[in-house]
Amino acid sequence: MTARAPNAGESSRLASPPRRSSAWSVTADVATLAFVARLAVIVYALAEPVWDGHYYDLGARRIAAGLGYSEELRFAGPGGSEQVVWQAWAHYPVGYSGFLAIFLRLLGRSIVVPPLANALTGAALAAVARRLARHALGARASDPSLARAGELRALFAGLLVALHPGLVLYSGALMSEPLDALGMLAAVLWSVADRRRARAAIGAGVVLGLTTLVRPNAILLAPFLALGELLDREGGLGRRVWRAALHAGLVGAFALATVAPWTYRNCKQMDACAFVSTNAGWNLVIGSAPGATGKFEFLVGHTPAGGPECDEGGQVAQDRCWSRYGVQTIRRDFVRWIELVPAKLHYTLDNEWFPINYLRESRPDLVSARAHVAVGRVLTATHQAYVVLAALACVGVPWRRRPPASRRAWGVQALLLLATVAIAAHGIDPHFPVVWPVGVLACALPWLPLPGAPPRNAALLGVVALVLTTLVTHAVFFGEDRYHLVATPAFAILAAGALRRSA
Repeated sequence: MTARAPNAGESSRLASPPRRSSAWSVTADVATLAFVARLAVIVYALAEPVWDGHYYDLGARRIAAGLGYSEELRFAGPGGSEQVVWQAWAHYPVGYSGFLAIFLRLLGRSIVVPPLANALTGAALAAVARRLARHALGARASDPSLARAGELRALFAGLLVALHPGLVLYSGALMSEPLDALGMLAAVLWSVADRRRARAAIGAGVVLGLTTLVRPNAILLAPFLALGELLDREGGLGRRVWRAALHAGLVGAFALATVAPWTYRNCKQMDACAFVSTNAGWNLVIGSAPGATGKFEFLVGHTPAGGPECDEGGQVAQDRCWSRYGVQTIRRDFVRWIELVPAKLHYTLDNEWFPINYLRESRPDLVSARAHVAVGRVLTATHQAYVVLAALACVGVPWRRRPPASRRAWGVQALLLLATVAIAAHGIDPHFPVVWPVGVLACALPWLPLPGAPPRNAALLGVVALVLTTLVTHAVFFGEDRYHLVATPAFAILAAGALRRSA
Protein backbone atom coordinates (compact mmCIF):
# COMPACT_ATOMS: atom_id res chain seq x y z
CA MET A 1 0.00 0.00 0.00
CA THR A 2 1.33 3.42 -0.90
CA ALA A 3 0.81 6.39 1.34
CA ARG A 4 -1.35 9.22 0.04
CA ALA A 5 0.62 12.40 -0.56
CA PRO A 6 -0.80 15.40 1.29
CA ASN A 7 -2.54 17.96 -0.88
CA ALA A 8 -1.54 21.62 -0.96
CA GLY A 9 -3.87 22.61 1.85
CA GLU A 10 -2.62 19.85 4.13
CA SER A 11 1.01 20.71 3.37
CA SER A 12 0.34 24.32 4.28
CA ARG A 13 -1.21 23.28 7.59
CA LEU A 14 1.70 20.94 8.36
CA ALA A 15 4.30 23.66 7.68
CA SER A 16 2.50 26.51 9.36
CA PRO A 17 3.53 27.65 12.83
CA PRO A 18 1.25 26.92 15.79
CA ARG A 19 -1.70 29.19 16.46
CA ARG A 20 -1.43 31.94 19.08
CA SER A 21 -3.58 30.01 21.56
CA SER A 22 -1.41 26.92 21.06
CA ALA A 23 1.78 28.90 21.73
CA TRP A 24 0.33 30.21 25.00
CA SER A 25 -0.74 26.70 25.96
CA VAL A 26 2.80 25.43 25.45
CA THR A 27 4.11 28.31 27.58
CA ALA A 28 1.69 27.36 30.36
CA ASP A 29 2.87 23.75 30.18
CA VAL A 30 6.51 24.83 30.49
CA ALA A 31 5.67 27.04 33.49
CA THR A 32 3.76 24.19 35.16
CA LEU A 33 6.68 21.84 34.68
CA ALA A 34 9.05 24.40 36.20
CA PHE A 35 6.75 24.93 39.19
CA VAL A 36 6.35 21.20 39.89
CA ALA A 37 10.11 20.62 39.75
CA ARG A 38 10.72 23.44 42.23
CA LEU A 39 7.85 22.38 44.47
CA ALA A 40 9.47 18.95 44.76
CA VAL A 41 12.65 20.59 46.10
CA ILE A 42 10.63 22.56 48.65
CA VAL A 43 8.83 19.42 49.86
CA TYR A 44 12.05 17.45 50.12
CA ALA A 45 14.44 20.09 51.46
CA LEU A 46 12.51 22.79 53.32
CA ALA A 47 14.95 24.61 55.59
CA GLU A 48 15.60 27.76 57.56
CA PRO A 49 17.30 30.49 55.49
CA VAL A 50 21.07 30.90 55.88
CA TRP A 51 23.80 33.32 54.78
CA ASP A 52 22.34 36.30 52.86
CA GLY A 53 19.01 34.49 52.79
CA HIS A 54 18.69 35.07 56.53
CA TYR A 55 18.76 38.84 56.01
CA TYR A 56 16.40 38.78 53.03
CA ASP A 57 13.95 36.72 55.08
CA LEU A 58 14.34 38.97 58.11
CA GLY A 59 13.70 42.07 56.02
CA ALA A 60 10.64 40.48 54.42
CA ARG A 61 9.12 39.54 57.78
CA ARG A 62 9.69 43.04 59.16
CA ILE A 63 8.01 44.61 56.14
CA ALA A 64 5.14 42.12 56.37
CA ALA A 65 4.72 42.97 60.07
CA GLY A 66 4.44 46.68 59.29
CA LEU A 67 7.84 47.57 60.75
CA GLY A 68 9.32 48.74 57.45
CA TYR A 69 12.69 47.73 56.07
CA SER A 70 14.60 48.02 59.32
CA GLU A 71 17.15 46.42 61.58
CA GLU A 72 16.85 45.72 65.27
CA LEU A 73 19.33 47.43 67.57
CA ARG A 74 19.61 46.37 71.22
CA PHE A 75 20.96 48.64 73.95
CA ALA A 76 21.40 48.28 77.68
CA GLY A 77 18.54 50.18 79.31
CA PRO A 78 18.16 51.56 82.83
CA GLY A 79 18.41 49.01 85.63
CA GLY A 80 20.07 46.46 83.39
CA SER A 81 17.04 46.10 81.11
CA GLU A 82 17.41 45.67 77.38
CA GLN A 83 16.07 48.36 75.07
CA VAL A 84 15.16 47.51 71.47
CA VAL A 85 15.25 50.20 68.80
CA TRP A 86 14.19 49.84 65.17
CA GLN A 87 16.40 51.66 62.66
CA ALA A 88 15.86 52.14 58.93
CA TRP A 89 18.08 49.75 56.96
CA ALA A 90 19.18 49.50 53.34
CA HIS A 91 22.41 47.48 53.24
CA TYR A 92 20.74 44.92 50.96
CA PRO A 93 18.42 46.08 48.13
CA VAL A 94 14.80 46.08 49.27
CA GLY A 95 13.19 44.51 46.19
CA TYR A 96 13.49 40.82 47.04
CA SER A 97 12.46 41.27 50.67
CA GLY A 98 9.53 43.42 49.55
CA PHE A 99 8.50 40.72 47.06
CA LEU A 100 8.57 38.02 49.74
CA ALA A 101 6.68 40.30 52.14
CA ILE A 102 3.69 40.33 49.77
CA PHE A 103 3.39 36.56 50.04
CA LEU A 104 3.95 36.59 53.80
CA ARG A 105 1.10 39.06 54.21
CA LEU A 106 -1.22 37.09 51.95
CA LEU A 107 -0.37 33.51 52.94
CA GLY A 108 0.89 33.83 56.50
CA ARG A 109 4.31 33.69 58.16
CA SER A 110 5.05 30.00 57.65
CA ILE A 111 8.58 28.98 56.71
CA VAL A 112 7.22 27.44 53.50
CA VAL A 113 5.88 30.73 52.09
CA PRO A 114 9.16 32.29 50.82
CA PRO A 115 10.29 29.11 48.99
CA LEU A 116 6.80 28.88 47.49
CA ALA A 117 7.23 32.43 46.19
CA ASN A 118 10.55 31.28 44.71
CA ALA A 119 8.83 28.36 42.97
CA LEU A 120 6.32 30.74 41.41
CA THR A 121 9.21 32.97 40.35
CA GLY A 122 10.89 30.00 38.69
CA ALA A 123 7.70 29.11 36.84
CA ALA A 124 7.31 32.68 35.62
CA LEU A 125 10.98 32.76 34.63
CA ALA A 126 10.57 29.67 32.43
CA ALA A 127 7.44 31.15 30.84
CA VAL A 128 9.08 34.51 30.11
CA ALA A 129 12.18 32.78 28.72
CA ARG A 130 9.99 30.75 26.38
CA ARG A 131 8.06 33.84 25.21
CA LEU A 132 11.21 35.91 24.74
CA ALA A 133 12.91 33.07 22.87
CA ARG A 134 10.05 33.10 20.36
CA HIS A 135 10.98 36.68 19.48
CA ALA A 136 14.73 36.06 19.61
CA LEU A 137 14.96 32.79 17.66
CA GLY A 138 12.64 33.33 14.72
CA ALA A 139 9.32 31.81 15.82
CA ARG A 140 7.59 34.90 14.43
CA ALA A 141 9.30 34.69 11.01
CA SER A 142 7.17 34.99 7.89
CA ASP A 143 8.72 31.82 6.43
CA PRO A 144 6.65 28.91 7.87
CA SER A 145 9.62 26.52 8.04
CA LEU A 146 11.75 29.08 9.87
CA ALA A 147 8.84 29.87 12.20
CA ARG A 148 8.38 26.18 13.01
CA ALA A 149 12.10 25.81 13.77
CA GLY A 150 11.92 28.95 15.92
CA GLU A 151 8.97 27.53 17.88
CA LEU A 152 10.88 24.34 18.60
CA ARG A 153 13.95 26.27 19.70
CA ALA A 154 11.80 28.50 21.92
CA LEU A 155 10.26 25.42 23.53
CA PHE A 156 13.75 24.05 24.09
CA ALA A 157 14.79 27.34 25.72
CA GLY A 158 11.81 27.20 28.08
CA LEU A 159 12.61 23.61 29.03
CA LEU A 160 16.28 24.47 29.60
CA VAL A 161 15.19 27.09 32.14
CA ALA A 162 12.41 24.97 33.66
CA LEU A 163 14.65 21.96 34.29
CA HIS A 164 18.05 23.56 34.86
CA PRO A 165 19.28 21.65 37.93
CA GLY A 166 20.94 24.66 39.53
CA LEU A 167 17.89 26.87 39.14
CA VAL A 168 15.59 24.10 40.40
CA LEU A 169 17.75 23.44 43.46
CA TYR A 170 18.14 27.18 44.05
CA SER A 171 14.39 27.58 44.56
CA GLY A 172 14.86 26.48 48.17
CA ALA A 173 17.42 29.25 48.76
CA LEU A 174 16.16 32.69 49.75
CA MET A 175 18.35 34.50 47.25
CA SER A 176 17.45 37.25 44.80
CA GLU A 177 19.10 36.05 41.57
CA PRO A 178 16.04 34.29 39.99
CA LEU A 179 13.78 37.28 40.67
CA ASP A 180 16.40 39.61 39.20
CA ALA A 181 16.68 37.41 36.09
CA LEU A 182 12.88 37.37 35.76
CA GLY A 183 12.66 41.15 35.91
CA MET A 184 15.43 41.75 33.39
CA LEU A 185 14.09 39.22 30.88
CA ALA A 186 10.56 40.57 31.35
CA ALA A 187 11.82 44.09 30.59
CA VAL A 188 13.44 42.87 27.37
CA LEU A 189 10.28 40.96 26.44
CA TRP A 190 8.05 43.97 27.03
CA SER A 191 10.32 46.19 24.95
CA VAL A 192 10.08 43.90 21.91
CA ALA A 193 6.56 42.47 22.27
CA ASP A 194 4.58 45.71 22.63
CA ARG A 195 4.12 47.23 19.18
CA ARG A 196 3.25 50.66 20.55
CA ARG A 197 6.60 52.35 20.96
CA ALA A 198 5.74 54.70 23.80
CA ARG A 199 3.93 52.01 25.77
CA ALA A 200 6.80 49.58 25.18
CA ALA A 201 9.30 52.08 26.58
CA ILE A 202 7.14 52.97 29.58
CA GLY A 203 6.27 49.38 30.44
CA ALA A 204 9.84 48.15 30.05
CA GLY A 205 11.08 51.10 32.12
CA VAL A 206 8.70 50.37 35.00
CA VAL A 207 9.62 46.67 35.00
CA LEU A 208 13.31 47.55 34.89
CA GLY A 209 12.84 50.01 37.77
CA LEU A 210 11.21 47.33 39.92
CA THR A 211 14.09 45.00 39.04
CA THR A 212 16.60 47.70 40.01
CA LEU A 213 15.10 47.56 43.50
CA VAL A 214 16.05 43.87 43.53
CA ARG A 215 19.55 44.43 42.16
CA PRO A 216 20.75 47.96 41.27
CA ASN A 217 22.96 46.93 38.35
CA ALA A 218 19.80 45.97 36.42
CA ILE A 219 19.52 49.64 35.42
CA LEU A 220 22.51 49.08 33.10
CA LEU A 221 20.16 47.23 30.77
CA ALA A 222 18.16 50.41 29.97
CA PRO A 223 20.12 51.56 26.86
CA PHE A 224 19.90 48.09 25.32
CA LEU A 225 16.10 48.15 25.43
CA ALA A 226 16.18 50.69 22.59
CA LEU A 227 17.89 48.34 20.14
CA GLY A 228 14.62 47.73 18.32
CA GLU A 229 14.59 51.37 17.21
CA LEU A 230 18.20 51.21 16.06
CA LEU A 231 17.67 47.99 14.08
CA ASP A 232 14.43 49.19 12.50
CA ARG A 233 14.93 49.52 8.76
CA GLU A 234 12.55 52.46 8.47
CA GLY A 235 14.31 55.78 7.97
CA GLY A 236 17.96 56.70 7.68
CA LEU A 237 20.67 56.05 10.22
CA GLY A 238 20.41 59.49 11.80
CA ARG A 239 16.66 59.14 12.27
CA ARG A 240 17.06 55.66 13.81
CA VAL A 241 19.79 56.84 16.19
CA TRP A 242 17.57 59.73 17.31
CA ARG A 243 14.61 57.40 17.90
CA ALA A 244 16.82 54.96 19.79
CA ALA A 245 18.21 57.71 22.02
CA LEU A 246 14.69 58.98 22.74
CA HIS A 247 13.45 55.45 23.49
CA ALA A 248 16.40 54.71 25.79
CA GLY A 249 15.86 58.01 27.59
CA LEU A 250 12.19 57.18 28.11
CA VAL A 251 13.03 53.72 29.46
CA GLY A 252 15.64 55.15 31.80
CA ALA A 253 13.36 57.96 32.98
CA PHE A 254 10.53 55.60 33.92
CA ALA A 255 12.95 53.16 35.55
CA LEU A 256 14.36 55.96 37.70
CA ALA A 257 10.86 57.26 38.45
CA THR A 258 9.91 53.80 39.70
CA VAL A 259 12.93 53.72 42.01
CA ALA A 260 12.50 57.36 43.14
CA PRO A 261 10.04 56.73 46.03
CA TRP A 262 12.50 54.34 47.63
CA THR A 263 15.38 56.78 47.14
CA TYR A 264 13.23 59.46 48.77
CA ARG A 265 12.57 57.12 51.71
CA ASN A 266 16.31 56.65 52.15
CA CYS A 267 16.91 60.39 52.06
CA LYS A 268 14.25 60.96 54.72
CA GLN A 269 14.91 58.06 57.08
CA MET A 270 18.65 57.45 56.83
CA ASP A 271 21.70 59.59 57.48
CA ALA A 272 21.95 60.62 53.80
CA CYS A 273 20.51 59.77 50.40
CA ALA A 274 21.11 56.34 48.86
CA PHE A 275 19.84 55.30 45.43
CA VAL A 276 18.75 51.77 46.41
CA SER A 277 21.14 50.14 48.88
CA THR A 278 24.28 50.86 50.87
CA ASN A 279 26.64 48.04 49.92
CA ALA A 280 28.23 49.34 46.69
CA GLY A 281 31.29 50.78 48.45
CA TRP A 282 31.72 47.64 50.52
CA ASN A 283 31.59 45.51 47.35
CA LEU A 284 34.04 47.77 45.54
CA VAL A 285 36.62 47.37 48.32
CA ILE A 286 36.20 43.58 48.31
CA GLY A 287 37.26 43.55 44.66
CA SER A 288 40.01 46.17 44.81
CA ALA A 289 41.70 46.34 48.22
CA PRO A 290 45.25 45.09 48.80
CA GLY A 291 45.02 41.33 49.15
CA ALA A 292 41.85 41.10 47.02
CA THR A 293 41.58 37.76 45.24
CA GLY A 294 38.62 38.45 42.96
CA LYS A 295 36.09 36.62 45.13
CA PHE A 296 34.10 37.54 48.22
CA GLU A 297 36.10 38.39 51.34
CA PHE A 298 34.38 39.30 54.60
CA LEU A 299 35.46 42.80 55.65
CA VAL A 300 33.91 43.26 59.08
CA GLY A 301 36.70 42.68 61.58
CA HIS A 302 39.13 42.13 58.72
CA THR A 303 39.88 45.62 57.48
CA PRO A 304 42.44 45.56 54.64
CA ALA A 305 45.94 46.58 55.68
CA GLY A 306 46.25 50.35 55.69
CA GLY A 307 42.53 50.79 55.10
CA PRO A 308 40.00 52.72 57.16
CA GLU A 309 37.63 51.14 59.66
CA CYS A 310 34.57 52.88 58.14
CA ASP A 311 32.60 52.24 61.32
CA GLU A 312 31.53 55.80 62.14
CA GLY A 313 28.28 57.49 61.16
CA GLY A 314 25.21 55.90 59.62
CA GLN A 315 24.96 53.27 56.94
CA VAL A 316 25.26 55.71 54.04
CA ALA A 317 28.29 57.43 55.58
CA GLN A 318 29.98 54.08 56.12
CA ASP A 319 29.30 52.99 52.54
CA ARG A 320 30.66 56.26 51.20
CA CYS A 321 33.76 55.74 53.31
CA TRP A 322 34.25 52.32 51.72
CA SER A 323 33.60 53.81 48.26
CA ARG A 324 36.28 56.45 48.71
CA TYR A 325 38.77 53.86 49.86
CA GLY A 326 37.89 51.56 46.95
CA VAL A 327 38.35 54.34 44.39
CA GLN A 328 41.65 55.32 46.01
CA THR A 329 43.01 51.78 45.78
CA ILE A 330 41.96 51.50 42.14
CA ARG A 331 43.62 54.79 41.25
CA ARG A 332 46.75 53.87 43.17
CA ASP A 333 47.20 50.56 41.35
CA PHE A 334 44.91 50.55 38.34
CA VAL A 335 46.92 47.87 36.52
CA ARG A 336 46.53 45.43 39.40
CA TRP A 337 42.78 46.06 39.50
CA ILE A 338 42.55 45.28 35.78
CA GLU A 339 44.66 42.16 36.28
CA LEU A 340 42.05 40.90 38.77
CA VAL A 341 39.33 40.83 36.10
CA PRO A 342 40.12 37.27 34.86
CA ALA A 343 40.02 36.00 38.44
CA LYS A 344 36.67 37.74 39.04
CA LEU A 345 35.23 36.24 35.87
CA HIS A 346 36.64 32.85 36.86
CA TYR A 347 34.89 32.93 40.22
CA THR A 348 31.69 34.15 38.56
CA LEU A 349 31.43 31.87 35.55
CA ASP A 350 33.59 28.76 35.78
CA ASN A 351 31.80 26.71 38.46
CA GLU A 352 28.37 26.19 39.95
CA TRP A 353 28.50 25.01 43.55
CA PHE A 354 26.46 27.60 45.42
CA PRO A 355 23.03 25.89 45.14
CA ILE A 356 24.30 22.68 46.74
CA ASN A 357 26.52 24.61 49.19
CA TYR A 358 23.45 26.51 50.40
CA LEU A 359 21.45 23.31 50.83
CA ARG A 360 24.27 21.63 52.71
CA GLU A 361 24.55 24.63 55.03
CA SER A 362 20.81 24.76 55.71
CA ARG A 363 20.13 21.00 55.74
CA PRO A 364 23.35 19.09 56.47
CA ASP A 365 21.25 16.02 57.26
CA LEU A 366 20.25 15.78 53.60
CA VAL A 367 23.63 16.29 51.93
CA SER A 368 26.53 13.99 52.70
CA ALA A 369 30.07 14.89 51.72
CA ARG A 370 29.94 12.47 48.78
CA ALA A 371 26.56 13.78 47.57
CA HIS A 372 27.81 17.34 47.91
CA VAL A 373 30.74 16.68 45.57
CA ALA A 374 28.67 14.63 43.10
CA VAL A 375 25.89 17.21 42.82
CA GLY A 376 28.37 20.08 42.58
CA ARG A 377 30.09 18.40 39.66
CA VAL A 378 26.76 17.82 37.87
CA LEU A 379 25.73 21.44 38.40
CA THR A 380 29.08 22.69 37.12
CA ALA A 381 29.05 20.43 34.05
CA THR A 382 25.50 21.47 33.17
CA HIS A 383 26.31 25.14 33.56
CA GLN A 384 29.41 24.82 31.39
CA ALA A 385 27.39 23.07 28.68
CA TYR A 386 24.91 25.97 28.67
CA VAL A 387 27.74 28.51 28.32
CA VAL A 388 29.40 26.64 25.45
CA LEU A 389 26.13 26.19 23.58
CA ALA A 390 25.32 29.87 24.18
CA ALA A 391 28.56 30.85 22.46
CA LEU A 392 27.45 28.82 19.43
CA ALA A 393 24.37 31.02 19.10
CA CYS A 394 26.53 33.46 17.17
CA VAL A 395 27.78 30.73 14.80
CA GLY A 396 25.69 30.40 11.67
CA VAL A 397 25.22 27.57 9.20
CA PRO A 398 25.22 29.08 5.68
CA TRP A 399 22.74 27.06 3.59
CA ARG A 400 22.86 29.15 0.46
CA ARG A 401 25.40 28.17 -2.16
CA ARG A 402 26.20 31.34 -4.03
CA PRO A 403 29.93 31.60 -4.60
CA PRO A 404 32.07 33.40 -3.78
CA ALA A 405 30.03 35.00 -0.97
CA SER A 406 28.86 31.60 0.25
CA ARG A 407 32.40 30.23 0.39
CA ARG A 408 33.48 33.27 2.41
CA ALA A 409 30.57 32.85 4.83
CA TRP A 410 31.27 29.13 5.21
CA GLY A 411 34.94 29.87 5.88
CA VAL A 412 34.31 32.54 8.50
CA GLN A 413 31.69 30.51 10.34
CA ALA A 414 33.76 27.32 10.19
CA LEU A 415 36.75 29.12 11.71
CA LEU A 416 34.50 30.65 14.36
CA LEU A 417 33.08 27.23 15.22
CA LEU A 418 36.52 25.64 15.46
CA ALA A 419 37.86 28.49 17.59
CA THR A 420 34.90 28.35 19.99
CA VAL A 421 35.12 24.57 20.35
CA ALA A 422 38.90 24.76 20.84
CA ILE A 423 38.62 27.41 23.57
CA ALA A 424 35.86 25.42 25.27
CA ALA A 425 37.78 22.14 25.09
CA HIS A 426 40.86 23.79 26.55
CA GLY A 427 38.88 25.42 29.36
CA ILE A 428 36.73 22.52 30.52
CA ASP A 429 39.01 21.03 33.15
CA PRO A 430 37.48 19.18 36.14
CA HIS A 431 40.25 20.46 38.42
CA PHE A 432 40.50 24.11 37.33
CA PRO A 433 37.96 25.02 34.65
CA VAL A 434 38.36 28.22 32.66
CA VAL A 435 35.21 28.63 30.59
CA TRP A 436 34.73 32.35 31.19
CA PRO A 437 36.39 33.23 27.84
CA VAL A 438 33.59 31.26 26.15
CA GLY A 439 31.06 33.28 28.13
CA VAL A 440 32.74 36.47 26.94
CA LEU A 441 32.50 35.21 23.35
CA ALA A 442 28.79 34.53 23.87
CA CYS A 443 28.10 38.17 24.74
CA ALA A 444 30.66 39.79 22.39
CA LEU A 445 30.43 38.04 19.01
CA PRO A 446 26.70 38.67 18.36
CA TRP A 447 27.49 42.38 17.99
CA LEU A 448 29.94 41.77 15.11
CA PRO A 449 28.65 41.83 11.47
CA LEU A 450 30.46 38.66 10.43
CA PRO A 451 29.71 36.97 7.07
CA GLY A 452 27.32 34.05 7.47
CA ALA A 453 26.21 35.07 10.98
CA PRO A 454 22.73 33.92 12.07
CA PRO A 455 19.90 36.48 12.25
CA ARG A 456 20.07 38.99 15.07
CA ASN A 457 17.25 41.11 16.37
CA ALA A 458 16.49 43.34 19.35
CA ALA A 459 15.21 40.42 21.42
CA LEU A 460 18.34 38.32 20.92
CA LEU A 461 20.69 41.25 21.54
CA GLY A 462 18.69 42.16 24.67
CA VAL A 463 19.34 38.67 25.99
CA VAL A 464 23.02 39.04 25.13
CA ALA A 465 23.05 42.42 26.92
CA LEU A 466 21.79 40.75 30.10
CA VAL A 467 24.86 38.48 30.09
CA LEU A 468 27.14 41.37 29.16
CA THR A 469 25.97 43.70 31.94
CA THR A 470 26.20 40.87 34.48
CA LEU A 471 29.81 40.07 33.57
CA VAL A 472 30.81 43.74 33.48
CA THR A 473 29.31 44.29 36.94
CA HIS A 474 31.28 41.47 38.50
CA ALA A 475 34.45 42.38 36.63
CA VAL A 476 34.24 45.73 38.43
CA PHE A 477 33.32 44.37 41.87
CA PHE A 478 34.01 40.69 42.63
CA GLY A 479 32.86 37.27 41.52
CA GLU A 480 31.03 34.33 43.09
CA ASP A 481 29.34 31.49 41.23
CA ARG A 482 25.86 32.39 42.55
CA TYR A 483 25.94 35.59 40.52
CA HIS A 484 25.97 33.87 37.15
CA LEU A 485 22.54 32.41 37.98
CA VAL A 486 21.13 35.81 36.99
CA ALA A 487 22.42 35.14 33.48
CA THR A 488 21.63 31.41 33.37
CA PRO A 489 18.19 31.88 31.71
CA ALA A 490 19.85 34.14 29.13
CA PHE A 491 22.48 31.46 28.48
CA ALA A 492 19.61 28.97 28.07
CA ILE A 493 17.91 31.11 25.41
CA LEU A 494 21.18 31.54 23.55
CA ALA A 495 21.95 27.83 23.88
CA ALA A 496 18.62 27.01 22.24
CA GLY A 497 19.73 29.18 19.32
CA ALA A 498 23.02 27.39 18.71
CA LEU A 499 24.04 26.79 15.08
CA ARG A 500 21.07 28.46 13.40
CA ARG A 501 20.76 29.05 9.70
CA SER A 502 22.66 32.10 8.47
CA ALA A 503 20.78 35.28 7.71
